[in-house]
Amino acid sequence: AASGGNHGVAVAYAAQRLGVRATIFLPDITSPAKVERIKGYGAKLMIAGSRYADALAASEKHVAQAGAMSVHAYDQAETMLGQGSVALELEQDAPDIDTLLVAVGGGGLIGGIAAWYGGRRRIVAVEPEQSPTLHAAFAAGAPVDAPAGGIAADSLAPRRVGQLMFPIARAHVEKVLLVSDEAIRQAQA
Repeated sequence: AASGGNHGVAVAYAAQRLGVRATIFLPDITSPAKVERIKGYGAKLMIAGSRYADALAASEKHVAQAGAMSVHAYDQAETMLGQGSVALELEQDAPDIDTLLVAVGGGGLIGGIAAWYGGRRRIVAVEPEQSPTLHAAFAAGAPVDAPAGGIAADSLAPRRVGQLMFPIARAHVEKVLLVSDEAIRQAQA
């Protein structure tokens, strides 16, 4: 798997629980805490480049050479189904919720959540101004390359949103809010 960190942690955890090996490819900007969690679950860690796209390319090369199974961070049906299960839990815990704000990187999480709710709730995407993948896709009418920078680049900055999630997002995501790095810093304080 390639990851900015969170997906890698999840894959490493699942692999440990299943007793199978996992190799996780990360960019060098990944947070040290996420790196340590991945290592703690026993996955083999490979640092590849400075952005998620670099880690993804290295992961794809590894899959082709080793015949390993790929677990894409956001553009794979099984991953989106798992990420969408968050919406099931939200609906069980807060059945009266009317609006969800969902952080977007590659779009698997918001695609899964939007698919679950299917228009029954307002879904609003939230992205860093410097990594506006879904915003750019909405403007272009299809997934397109977008800038990949800013404070959240370690976890929310692939080049573009996934192909699988885009029609779901177009149908069920009301809008995209862009958030400045300064606002992200303030929220983390």
